[in-house]
Amino acid sequence: MKKQLLFSLFLFAFNFSLLAQKANEIKFKKEKEILYFHEASGGLRIHTNAIGGFIEKGWIKNIHNKKILQLEFSYFFSPNQKRQQGNSPNKNVLNGYVYGKQNDFFSFQLNYGYRKTIAEKAQQSGGVALYFVYMVGISVGFEKPYYLTLKDPDDASKTVIEKYSASNADRFLDNSPTNPQIAGYAGIRYGFKDMKVLPGGHLKIGLHFDWASQDKFIRGLELGLSSNVYYRNVNMMIRNDNKPFLLNAYLSFQLGKRWS
Repeated sequence: MKKQLLFSLFLFAFNFSLLAQKANEIKFKKEKEILYFHEASGGLRIHTNAIGGFIEKGWIKNIHNKKILQLEFSYFFSPNQKRQQGNSPNKNVLNGYVYGKQNDFFSFQLNYGYRKTIAEKAQQSGGVALYFVYMVGISVGFEKPYYLTLKDPDDASKTVIEKYSASNADRFLDNSPTNPQIAGYAGIRYGFKDMKVLPGGHLKIGLHFDWASQDKFIRGLELGLSSNVYYRNVNMMIRNDNKPFLLNAYLSFQLGKRWS
């Protein structure tokens, strides 16, 4: 009889403990739900064929949903590009250059989307929160002509700075081992006046991990897929197949803060 009574009391205590824990979890979630309503963060992003950074503002609707507005900058490069050394005796000329490159390409993306909770952090010991992210937006791309320092066709002892054109294609793409026409890269300052704008769209999906020890802070890692789509081909390289879309896997790290 005593054993049965003790067993019954044990079951009652165990069930009461579970109910209390469940009530605490509900209270905890409600407190979390109303504790912070805003967040802001920024970070760095590495793509398979790009690098960049971003800032974002978030509105916390509840513990399951966050609205995100994000501004991102990306500098792209072609997977086919190859860096080479030019033929310049002048120490003031940058010898290294990318063979066959026509344009530098970078873009600004303005995205809007949601971060959905998949798994919350453990209440006591912290842990990692997991979210599903999806965003869409606009992308404004810029093609900036890639200038090279070439040997002057009229005077081999001099050099000229030019971008790619049909008239200088034989010199701009000269890769001969003997007496090449390319002295080196002209420098980043050239080409801004000749930039072309490419409007387009942006799509992103991913998984976001937040392991900050306190809910008021953001310390996140995100991985996923992103795509920029434009109305025409993005002309980064001269002799490679350029496409109107840029598909990348990405990994980003961000820091930020939440407030009420």
